[in-house]
Amino acid sequence: MLLAMKHAILAGYPETSAGHIENISNAIAAVTVDHSEAETLLKIARYEGGFSQDVAGCKIKSSHGAVGPWQIIPISKEEKTAVCESLPVAAANALEKMRASKEACHWNHSDRGPWELDVYVSGKCGRGRSYSTARWGDGKALGAIVVDLEAKQERDE
Repeated sequence: MLLAMKHAILAGYPETSAGHIENISNAIAAVTVDHSEAETLLKIARYEGGFSQDVAGCKIKSSHGAVGPWQIIPISKEEKTAVCESLPVAAANALEKMRASKEACHWNHSDRGPWELDVYVSGKCGRGRSYSTARWGDGKALGAIVVDLEAKQERDE
């Protein structure tokens, strides 16, 4: 899956440095193997900071104080420092907040969907759906890349 994430990012952002792509991919792969979660983390990082190293390193923050590639609004100075100094910590923090968002809004849904991110993107279930939809990944695109890469690897062997 790690190679698939790198492939997905590089396909859309050829100007981005390969080292930073690898760091983002490694951070995501360290916290989840779920294709939907990984794809969602990729999409959030793409929409929120365009995989910018300045955003990832917290040199640039949002007008609301959100920091890092997943635009986390830290609840403490310690959290901000941790998120800004470590991509794996930032990815774990973002995933934790994604899962909390899903849990907060699960009462009205039986399947997975963009609604899972409502609290993450807006702070409230049922609000910010267009933002949630743009950032949510169902895992199918990443899964398809994994399948394609595995098939290519088998052909090459």
